[in-house]
Amino acid sequence: LDEQSRDLTMFQTPLGMFCLTVLLMGYTNSVQILHNDLVFILCNKILDVTNPYTDNVLVIGPCSRYETADRTEETLPKNEGIQKFVYKHLMDVNWILQRVKAVGGTFSGKKIMLCNKSAIFVRHKLTYLGREAEESQIQKVRDWLPYKSVTEVQGFLGTVGVLHVFIRNYAKLAQPLN
Repeated sequence: LDEQSRDLTMFQTPLGMFCLTVLLMGYTNSVQILHNDLVFILCNKILDVTNPYTDNVLVIGPCSRYETADRTEETLPKNEGIQKFVYKHLMDVNWILQRVKAVGGTFSGKKIMLCNKSAIFVRHKLTYLGREAEESQIQKVRDWLPYKSVTEVQGFLGTVGVLHVFIRNYAKLAQPLN
């Protein structure tokens, strides 16, 4: 274990305080365990509001901005300064925060991003209109030099594989390279 992480593993014994210096057997699956725990904790809202990925919890905004006939967004009847879709999204964010808090979980204040028009999540750009390919991933494919070895082909397939959801018949196209 990294020296900075060792204090996090402190435990008391009759012989005094100790900390781990290596990762315990079985802890290598801790990421999967955390993911399964998050899925269980948030199961009521999965697919509608969130879909946790390892230790990342993305809160999906409403699928409508509640646009009115005059192309403005609908507001709350009791407070016209708050747009309805923003309110609904913040209610979902609050539900997730409270649910995780209720079971003793925490979120990193440094990493949290609230109310963004777009976000990069698992190398995809997510916007109100849906999922888009991240430009840096597309540029990597554009800049790829002709490959000269099997290892370079595998590297290319790994890079372009991130974009497979945007490429029609990707499996058929990639098959000759496998």
